[in-house]
Amino acid sequence: MELVSALFHRMQLFASAKVVDECETKQHDCDAKAMCRDEAVGFSCHCPFGFADISPNSTKPGRVCIQCEF
Repeated sequence: MELVSALFHRMQLFASAKVVDECETKQHDCDAKAMCRDEAVGFSCHCPFGFADISPNSTKPGRVCIQCEF
């Protein structure tokens, strides 16, 4: 019964957690030219068309976007 109680408590905590849109509240580290997309957990950044992504960390794209020269 303790396991059921613990699981129920965790479900209550999860249900009461506030959902934050990091893009809307500007709580992200995307490049100023990048597009921020709110995700179920966290956010993602994407350099727009015409910009190259030169972010130093490949697991965090869209942090450094430079305009391509055509």
